[in-house]
Amino acid sequence: MIVKLNTQRLQTLDEIRAFLDGSSPLDFTVPSRQETYGWIAASLRQLAYLRLAKTDKGVINHRVAKLLEKLRIELAKSRARQSNDNALVEIKNGSIVRKHLGYAHIPGRFAQRVNAITVGVLSPYLNFHRPCLFPEEIVDARGKRRKRYPYANLMNPYEKLKSLPEAAARLKPGIKFEHLDDIALQHSDNDAARLLNQARTELFRHINRARQPAA
Repeated sequence: MIVKLNTQRLQTLDEIRAFLDGSSPLDFTVPSRQETYGWIAASLRQLAYLRLAKTDKGVINHRVAKLLEKLRIELAKSRARQSNDNALVEIKNGSIVRKHLGYAHIPGRFAQRVNAITVGVLSPYLNFHRPCLFPEEIVDARGKRRKRYPYANLMNPYEKLKSLPEAAARLKPGIKFEHLDDIALQHSDNDAARLLNQARTELFRHINRARQPAA
């Protein structure tokens, strides 16, 4: 007989402990590690573990809450080769935005001009002209995955996109490689870098003039 368990009715640790004491071991498989983390995270949210420290039972529940919070942090941060959205934003912010626009504060009133240069000059240069090293994963004798960056994988992001299988099917509707090739061949790599430097110089010259007090 197959019985479907309704675990949503379990609201406290005591109820779960009683449920486990009256249960028999059951073999099961989990399709992926990601689903395992998702199930554990959902169970912790179901138990409202952050509110355990606020109950009247005092120190014991406070310790339980600290242990569960530590478990939540480990699940979120200790997954190999997994980045959250904030990490991806910070990587792009450091390797692209700050590298080309510097670390000095740019007032918000210049956002429209900065965005125009970013979209019109910086992004085409990065996508069609700046070479990048793409990694290869190698599994050693102990089963550990290591990344290598062979020189043969040196290409710009657009060349990498074209090298992927069925790349044309992954483009947005209305966009074809013929149109992207025209953009890529519009300037040489050196000319695109020169245009970026000129646009950046003009941008900061305008910002500095606007920030200087009137005589």
